[in-house]
Amino acid sequence: MANNEYMVQRSGASCIKEAYLLFINNIKRIFLNTWKPVLVLCLVAGLGTLALPPLFSANPIDLPQSELQAIGNYASTVFIPVVYEVVCFGVFFWILAHVQTMLTGGNLKENIRHSMKFYLASVAFYAGLFLLLNVIAYLAGLSLVRGGMPVGRLMYWLQIGWGIVGLLFLLQIPAYCYATVKCLRDRELKPFKAFGSCWWGGIRHWGFLFKVFFITGIITLIIDCVVFLPTAVILIASSVDAFGQLVMGDPSGLPSTFPVWQCLSIALSTFILAYVGIWLYLNFFYATCSLDVRDQKKREAKALAVQPVEALGTKSDYEEIK
Repeated sequence: MANNEYMVQRSGASCIKEAYLLFINNIKRIFLNTWKPVLVLCLVAGLGTLALPPLFSANPIDLPQSELQAIGNYASTVFIPVVYEVVCFGVFFWILAHVQTMLTGGNLKENIRHSMKFYLASVAFYAGLFLLLNVIAYLAGLSLVRGGMPVGRLMYWLQIGWGIVGLLFLLQIPAYCYATVKCLRDRELKPFKAFGSCWWGGIRHWGFLFKVFFITGIITLIIDCVVFLPTAVILIASSVDAFGQLVMGDPSGLPSTFPVWQCLSIALSTFILAYVGIWLYLNFFYATCSLDVRDQKKREAKALAVQPVEALGTKSDYEEIK
């Protein structure tokens, strides 16, 4: 992985090609340097599913009797899955620190520390935004219900609103990937201060980044469908069994070892998808380097465009020469 080959202006397709060649040609080295954190990620992802709340667990007796109880039920339902995702992505950023060390060198411990600081900055940003949106949705829904709007109609509009929020979150992922590469690559940047500026820089280059994101996203989606097929079958079976117990009153038809198989399936799927994630990171690494070269050339072109005007001199200079 030669550091001097990255800073080249490329097209989106060329970035994807170079990332693939870099990944394939160095697959052994990548595996030997990342298998330990990848194994930790597999354990966290597999065992963490035991702490997740079941999909069908609501009992009519447990329906909230007050607004405070409703908020508590919602928070307990959302809190554990969010913590699960935060921890999993935190371990993945530990993996990315190893990858970045192979790409640009430096001390591994410093790179891990820098990566974790950036991740904490991004978690703080998105957590604050998520809490703000939830507060706004709750206060707006409360006022509408007290104003006479039926609860069913309110839930309909809330679903549309959260759908729009989800779409906007999906569209900003290319900018976040750009900010991730910028902050992990440049250790001089202070993550908490640079996150906003780097993220906004990704918004400015959104068109180019979205091309890379769209192509690699389709490839990743196909891989996910194949890799997660056994896990999807297990999760569907578990959900149908829980639904039958809750609604129909049927006894559980699953063996007692079924959660173990679910953990193993998710752990094995995570192992494969971790290296798919590394390949995705390499795509955005090349895209970010290409955009940096493009921006540098634009700055140089502007500087050259100003030089001839300055070379003419001012009116006083002309009179002095005359």
